[in-house]
Amino acid sequence: MLHGAPVKDFVVVTGADGFAAVFSLAETDAYIHKGSVILADTAGRRAARPARGPWRLVIDGDLKPSRSVRNVVKIQLEAAP
Repeated sequence: MLHGAPVKDFVVVTGADGFAAVFSLAETDAYIHKGSVILADTAGRRAARPARGPWRLVIDGDLKPSRSVRNVVKIQLEAAP
């Protein structure tokens, strides 16, 4: 369970097309956020389609998939000031 300073840290996930999504590190903790944050390489037991790349970020619990990143090429953990 996250506690203290790491609760304010955040993650930036970037796709090959330059699209990036940001989420709080706390969103990865089941004690704080009900949904899951998944770096998926399959969908429905099938490999990801080439156009979507080998890795896709999926954030369960979002009402719209606006933070879903395809073709993930970089994941950064940043410490908030």
